[in-house]
Amino acid sequence: MESYDNRYDACSKVHTVRVTLQSGPYKGHIAYEIGGNCFGLDMLDWNPECEDQYDIELYVENDCEFRFDEDDCVRRV
Repeated sequence: MESYDNRYDACSKVHTVRVTLQSGPYKGHIAYEIGGNCFGLDMLDWNPECEDQYDIELYVENDCEFRFDEDDCVRRV
């Protein structure tokens, strides 16, 4: 990123984070939006184990058909 216009309210910013998932020859992408006053590592705070199907449907990109498998789900708290 060459420049970042921070003249406006930082809390109203929406960032799009694109994640590449790869296993062998297969490669896919998901992208999600995160809003508010966040920068750097805060924007990469993504844990697929905490996602459910509702969260996945909010992704702005999901070309690898990432989905929630209720039969194989183990919730960790």
